[in-house]
Amino acid sequence: MRDPLSFDLFTLSSGLRVFHQPRDLPWFAANMIVHAGSVDDPVGKEGLSHLLEHQVNSGTHGMPWTNFGEFQEWADARGFDFDHGSTGSHATKFGGRAWSRDAEAYFGFLEAYLRRPILDGMLDHDRRIIRAERIDRDPPLRRKRFEEAVRLALFGNRRQATATGLPCDDVLFSLTQEDVRLAHERHYACPNMTLVVVGGIDTTVLRTILEKTFVPDRPFRPRTPSRLPFDIDPPAQREIISKKDDGSPTTSVRVTHIWAMRPTGAESVLLRNCLARTLNDRVRELERLAYHVSVDVSRNCDSETFYVNTDVAPEKVDRARKAIEEVFSDVAAVLRHLPRQRKSIALAIARTDMNVAHVVTEASESIEGEGWLIPLHELAAQFIAVGDDSVIRLLKRLTPSRALVTIYET
Repeated sequence: MRDPLSFDLFTLSSGLRVFHQPRDLPWFAANMIVHAGSVDDPVGKEGLSHLLEHQVNSGTHGMPWTNFGEFQEWADARGFDFDHGSTGSHATKFGGRAWSRDAEAYFGFLEAYLRRPILDGMLDHDRRIIRAERIDRDPPLRRKRFEEAVRLALFGNRRQATATGLPCDDVLFSLTQEDVRLAHERHYACPNMTLVVVGGIDTTVLRTILEKTFVPDRPFRPRTPSRLPFDIDPPAQREIISKKDDGSPTTSVRVTHIWAMRPTGAESVLLRNCLARTLNDRVRELERLAYHVSVDVSRNCDSETFYVNTDVAPEKVDRARKAIEEVFSDVAAVLRHLPRQRKSIALAIARTDMNVAHVVTEASESIEGEGWLIPLHELAAQFIAVGDDSVIRLLKRLTPSRALVTIYET
């Protein structure tokens, strides 16, 4: 049986990378990844990548502007399913599906949509849509200020501290049409894009279609420089406390330990699972301080963030913090779970069953976050090969003295 994340990889003469997985289907799914997101916005122009994502829908050379409903009718008439795009911190993605017989027409549309938009209208309309998105998604003011303080404490003067796709009105409405054009010229070049295709197209046929569709830029534009992993110093501010301000009594407190660091590998997932078992044994079962302790890892191509969260009663905050921090110094207790976790994760990977949508999503997220794609059988082998020493080294980096501790009352 074919590995769900085994792909053929080729690069077009234009510099566009293509990951292709042929399947016996009458249709295909495709996701174009533009390697530019909110961390690439210039300082003072936050939200520019998000605005550009909206603006490429303003019409293309050879296809006049249409409103959202008219575009949907146009796409439906051709059997195209297209999602208009989504902007993240490090990439902007445009997904869709079409019948295999219409592959040439679909990729011709996608090329014009992304590389040849008119970018000459509806700017204020798109800014107001983004403003509405921000208002809809904005957390309460106390939570928003708390999250901003956490990012600033972790990342300092790095772009990750202030980058946002949903900026305040002053910044959003200062973005101009020229800003949008310059961002498009800088980022929407073939060497700065990756295409993932899964479905009923022969690799040779696909390559032929794409070579004549995504022709080289003139003049050739190189890929935006890769984001290199960076080391992150321990936060100067070691604790952030957000108290309730509505006069009601505090019934629960979320205690979070956070470490930001250079990306690691399989050892961070293994350590996450081992810590979750050890922390719950100690904090939940032994000391009865909380119902649950969660451990999470968030990884991008340039950094990784490790979180330990638990919700406790106000009078148990100090005891919970002490118990959590003692676990991180108990190497033997954590390593006790490692052999079983190696096997458990490898077994879960081996039993992974993915449909086409899942494969496209997983492949795209891996390419966006890691910069490459690892087949599942290789990924399972990586977990089995992780040695005790690698996990111990990572655990010793996650000391209480390097953590940012946040206390949030609810």
